[in-house]
Amino acid sequence: MEKQKINKMTNKITLKKDKHIITIYNEALNKTLRYDLKAKSLQKQDLKEKWYNVQHQYEFFKGYKVADIECGEEKFMQLIRLTKKLNPNCISLSTFISRMDGALVYENYIFEGIEFEAHAYIGTWGSVVQQVLTKPLEFYSKPIISFFKDCKIKVTKEVEQKFVNDYVFMERIVSVLNSTDIEDTLKKEIFERTAYYRITEHIKTLTTTYKYDLKSLINYIVNYLIPFENMEFSDAIGLLRDYYSMASAIGRNVKKYPKYLRSMHDIITSNYNSFKKEYAEDLFAKRQIKELECKEKVYCVINPKISKDVISEGTSLNHCVGSYIDKIINGQTNILFLRLAKEPENSLVTLEVIDKELTQAKGAYNRKPTEEEAKFLIKYCKEKELGLKMDLKGGNE
Repeated sequence: MEKQKINKMTNKITLKKDKHIITIYNEALNKTLRYDLKAKSLQKQDLKEKWYNVQHQYEFFKGYKVADIECGEEKFMQLIRLTKKLNPNCISLSTFISRMDGALVYENYIFEGIEFEAHAYIGTWGSVVQQVLTKPLEFYSKPIISFFKDCKIKVTKEVEQKFVNDYVFMERIVSVLNSTDIEDTLKKEIFERTAYYRITEHIKTLTTTYKYDLKSLINYIVNYLIPFENMEFSDAIGLLRDYYSMASAIGRNVKKYPKYLRSMHDIITSNYNSFKKEYAEDLFAKRQIKELECKEKVYCVINPKISKDVISEGTSLNHCVGSYIDKIINGQTNILFLRLAKEPENSLVTLEVIDKELTQAKGAYNRKPTEEEAKFLIKYCKEKELGLKMDLKGGNE
């Protein structure tokens, strides 16, 4: 008994792994067992050296604990440590070995050096709750695996679930990111924003419903919105999606990649809110001053027919005239449209008249009237006996 105790104290249980077979060597007994991870069975050899399934081998494991395991292969040792981590209450060495198949899903993550999520915690009544992946690394294509490695992506349950739910879309995201020349740290950020935040549907809406090209979309955000408008990737996606969906809702064609997204978003929002609102069209019609309309060889000035014409004007020229409808109905202002006589349906310059004075004349993006437009408006005001509460001389683009 004393000799056996000494042997136990000076010897360890040595584990080796070859594919799905774990060989278990007890140096003190000079005996070997093996565990078949696929069959989930403990096996020993008969006299003809053939392996057969056996039940509990108490004498083989007697006195040994999980801490007594030795292993000369570092990657396999990582798998052993992982099994310990996922089974914090496991004391029995034989039970521990039988549970190693639960960590096998991580074998190639370890081999490829890819970070992953795997942890356990003690739940209600002392039960162990595991937070583990269910898909082996082979679930992903080679380009995706390379992306994980290059960008140091941690594969978590959320990332895995994103691929399970929509593998094609996530593969497309990775493919586009791999084809860009942006830094790996930014690729990682964009990927994680897509995987963890609720922007996937925004990206899908932009690329499917509104026909944005995914690579052009990412380049626009990375090369313009992030550095010049100081936006986060997820904020930019959300703002762009809102901007384009509101414009589509009110039937206006707008630039897919606006230069000043925040400003354009605010303008579209104002016009969209006006569009949704119900106005008293009879009062709106009564406020129009027919005498202020005119038509000459090059230009014409016309009244809006209905309130939504004002909204369309603001959307077309990217300014906020759509918010003026209540003022028109209340008699606080009049809005007219300066158009080319040959294209009266196309927005050009928006005019505001208050108390028989021309107070504003704004083109696209609030530009001032051109020199030719200014000359016409000066002449127009004289003919209509309107005062000028703005400087039209030397108008420019």
